[in-house]
Amino acid sequence: MNRFYLILFVSCLAHLPQFLSAQKEGNIWVVGNSWGGAPGYAVNFNTQPPSIDSGFQIEYPYLSSICDSAGNLLFYTEGQYIHNAQHMILNGQPLAPPAIQAVSIVPQPKSKKYYVITTWADGLIAEKRFTVVDMSLNNGSGGIVGTPQTFSTTGQDWHVASKGYCNGQYYWVIISDYVPGTNQHRLLAYKIDENGLNLQPVISTTQSTQAFGIRFSPGSDKIAFYGSNVVFLADFNRETGVISNEVPLNLSYGDFDFSPSGRYLYHASLIGISAGQPGDFLYSVISQLDLEAGSYQAIINSKTIVYQGSQQTGNGVLGTQVGPDGRVYFYKSRPDLYQPSLSAILFPEVGGTGCTYVQDLILLPSAFPNGYAIRAPFLPANFFDPGRFTVAAAEYAGADAVVCPDEVANLGTPPVQGYSYGWLATDYLSDPQAPQTSFLFPGPLYQDTTLFYIRSSSLGKCTYEDTVAVRVERLPLPPQIGGSRSVCPRVVGVEYWINQPQDSVTYEWTVNGGTLVSGQGSDSIRVDWGPYNNQASISVRPRLPNGCDAPEVYFPVRINPELDTETPRGPDSLCAEARTNVPYGITRTNGSVYTWGCAGADIASGQGSAQIALTFPGAGLYKLWVQEQSVTIDTICYGVSDTLYIEVFTDTSKVQLVSVSTLETDERQIEVRWNKLPHLRPLSDLNLWRRSAGGNWQQVAALPGGSSGSYTDGPLDTDAQTFEYQIFSSNECRTDMPSDTHRSILLEGEGDTLTDEIRLSWTPYEGWPVNAYVIYRQLDGESSLQAVDTVAGNVLSMVYANGLDGFVHRYRIKALAAQGAVFSWSNDTVFEFRHPVFIPNVFTPNGDVTGERWVVEKLERYPENHVLILDRWGRKVFEQPGYQNDWRGEGLPEGVYFYSLVLKPGDAAKRGSLTLLR
Repeated sequence: MNRFYLILFVSCLAHLPQFLSAQKEGNIWVVGNSWGGAPGYAVNFNTQPPSIDSGFQIEYPYLSSICDSAGNLLFYTEGQYIHNAQHMILNGQPLAPPAIQAVSIVPQPKSKKYYVITTWADGLIAEKRFTVVDMSLNNGSGGIVGTPQTFSTTGQDWHVASKGYCNGQYYWVIISDYVPGTNQHRLLAYKIDENGLNLQPVISTTQSTQAFGIRFSPGSDKIAFYGSNVVFLADFNRETGVISNEVPLNLSYGDFDFSPSGRYLYHASLIGISAGQPGDFLYSVISQLDLEAGSYQAIINSKTIVYQGSQQTGNGVLGTQVGPDGRVYFYKSRPDLYQPSLSAILFPEVGGTGCTYVQDLILLPSAFPNGYAIRAPFLPANFFDPGRFTVAAAEYAGADAVVCPDEVANLGTPPVQGYSYGWLATDYLSDPQAPQTSFLFPGPLYQDTTLFYIRSSSLGKCTYEDTVAVRVERLPLPPQIGGSRSVCPRVVGVEYWINQPQDSVTYEWTVNGGTLVSGQGSDSIRVDWGPYNNQASISVRPRLPNGCDAPEVYFPVRINPELDTETPRGPDSLCAEARTNVPYGITRTNGSVYTWGCAGADIASGQGSAQIALTFPGAGLYKLWVQEQSVTIDTICYGVSDTLYIEVFTDTSKVQLVSVSTLETDERQIEVRWNKLPHLRPLSDLNLWRRSAGGNWQQVAALPGGSSGSYTDGPLDTDAQTFEYQIFSSNECRTDMPSDTHRSILLEGEGDTLTDEIRLSWTPYEGWPVNAYVIYRQLDGESSLQAVDTVAGNVLSMVYANGLDGFVHRYRIKALAAQGAVFSWSNDTVFEFRHPVFIPNVFTPNGDVTGERWVVEKLERYPENHVLILDRWGRKVFEQPGYQNDWRGEGLPEGVYFYSLVLKPGDAAKRGSLTLLR
């Protein structure tokens, strides 16, 4: 059953508030009555018409409040204390002295943190502070992070304005800054993004000496502020924070704000004398300027008075603010009536008086006699940007969806003019570059899978991303039908079933050629079959509660008096150890009688039924068959199965150890090699065991099965002991079969420095007969071992009088097997000979054969020697590098001489005297 629907749970709801209610962060305006007056209240724009909420613990007029995206109040503040939605003071501490002049709340993007920015004036200095509120603290009631921080103390001004861009991906905060004595006013722009507040401001200098009442345009990159007795209009660069193209408008002191789109500027001048004079009231004239009229002069000339107050009626406006409903509101108070109210421009995007000013649209609670001190909250201007609906529509990737495999889901929303689109995840999408695309997951899927797709939408330098989820619901696993494929005509009550049925799945059965008697919807049914029909069948379609259906599965059935009886099922190969009560069977058909045959084996139980147990007398090849008979109301049916051949065997399979040998390159590692002995059955579960001579066996490793292999064990102390190895294999009958034991060779030896003899002895290799042992030696200066001798396999020691061959002798033994190219290395042993020389102090070259030359014993071991002979007066009489023991004292008289012998370059010279006798 094909179907498509939207997910009506949390995933979908997570999208809808952003799309449908993207402007509700500013839906509750908490206001104070007056300086030191009655407790405050809130104007709640979540209702229509807006309602009044009471119980707010706040009195001062400079304040701000903020909601979540659904319009639920989060917290509010007059700058001195921060109150959460339950009117509790966060952290119980004041942020600043009560002389608060301005306060604004700005979100930190991609977090639950907010910056509360406050300013207060003390003489000629206005201190600017910020406090971080984290609404994830205290179970969502909020808390203050750290302590208030001061980021600017310069200047005298204190006004604050803010606006978010790219749908709140970053914010700009503008604070006015006037340093007395400089006659220069600056506007400081601070950026807030997901990393927090950047304390390095972008500074723009203005024409004005002051800047009050700064306002961002919700729908355009404009700001307005009052200074030097006139309202100024300027451009704001959302990328750099720079304010430019500042021009004065023909508007005097008063309150002002933009229409939501930013096309019109509404200005309420404040005219009259101080309140409280009999018959005289502060009043305002409300004007409209078209900021798209063209030239600067055209904008000035577009000024239209949309409401005219008077001293007699009173209409003192001290606060102007665009509202969540798109209207422009004015806080008004008549001191004689103690009745403040909200007046409004109903249609602020309509030019001229058609914008419709309505006085006292919303009555507010009674005020203190000085009640006109109430003001609108300081809120980010983008909260009231009608373009946010457009941005949300452009960003919105569509509702989450659920589909079955092979069903199409349509993702995305219609394009918004000016935007470009793309999908960051592209699998299974028809067009990853289109704002709307089709999703199709091909083929079956047997577990629920949720895929996430991010759609990117860009407008200028703003890029928005939104995620949509597609859940592909699983199909039921394809069922396997069990039951009789061959039945007798008109047999009744034949069972059919689903092998391994699934939970939560219902089964819809269809019978062709018979009648379904019971079980529809379940995983098993009974069928009464009809007359002869070789094309009968059963089919089943599994269904899940999610509406995803698997394809229908067919099961052919043959209705014929000649039964096509199944071949018996059961093991066709088994160990002799498991030859008793072995089960065999075929699918049972209601009403059938089964006669089994198996020559040489005993049918231990079940004769006459569809299931039997056999006992075999021993190893051998056996045959098993069954004949089936069924009698119905008008037919006798008969069938004989094919023969099942059964082999009962005795398995003696095991592993043959080939060799154990130290590595030629590392004597501390022993390599174990093995083969599988010739047999028909596979080996598995090989386990290598080791023990040192006289020690206990311990398992070294579990080895892979297969025909042959090797394993390197170590490091081991092969110079101190031999090691024995054995491999246990598990054959098909699950019997552990040990291999033969092999033992490594341990070589030991002794070097005699007096006789220069080397005595070697070694343990025999055990595991196969040894044909010969090859003795290898490596002398100092040689790069590798060299074979120097071969002895018979029964020889286990050797003596060599060759110590004079070198200073360092390294020996190793290699055992050669009597059969095959198999060998085993021993450990190595090293002998060091110092070979001290003997220097004679007399020699007699007189022709009598003995003592004819000055011979230094063992000097041949030092071919780089150097000899120098001096007479008693220090004169050189003989010198020879590489002396060959051949100096005869030619031409010299008898007497005492002095020698200097250096055996090797760098060695100290050996010095002494020698006597020459003739």
